[in-house]
Amino acid sequence: MRVIILIAILMGAINSYAQDEKVELLPAKTSKFFNEISFNSNYGNDSYSRFTGGLGLKYACGYKHSRFVQVGGGFGFELYDMVSKDVVIPIYGYFRGDFLDKKITPYYALDLGYGIVAGSFSEYCSSSNSRGGVHYRPSIGIKFKLNDRVANLLNFGY
Repeated sequence: MRVIILIAILMGAINSYAQDEKVELLPAKTSKFFNEISFNSNYGNDSYSRFTGGLGLKYACGYKHSRFVQVGGGFGFELYDMVSKDVVIPIYGYFRGDFLDKKITPYYALDLGYGIVAGSFSEYCSSSNSRGGVHYRPSIGIKFKLNDRVANLLNFGY
């Protein structure tokens, strides 16, 4: 009896494999477009070792190839220093991935692009002293899925 069950299992495995043309490691329905609006705050020291803080608003959109690989692009408005009040417009490529397929999951992200100084809101500092440059922001965080379409992200980055 055991031999007949073993032969039936092997025949079923061979038949099911023979009907498949390729083996997929990821589920077929993993590709989606995404939109992300983020509010950020930052802090640090300026060139005079004074504590400074700033605010920012960014928008990114792209394509989710799998849970590990999401690519896109974005732009934003960032105020890095509340004293000089220089506004920087970052234009960047966006790379992100989730580590787990859970409702709460850790994730990684990287913004890489260029920051353009748009102007200054301060009468004491001129944006002619500030220059644009490379914009990069590696970060790690936690993603809280509210449903299949909406999630809140909390991250810490450089």
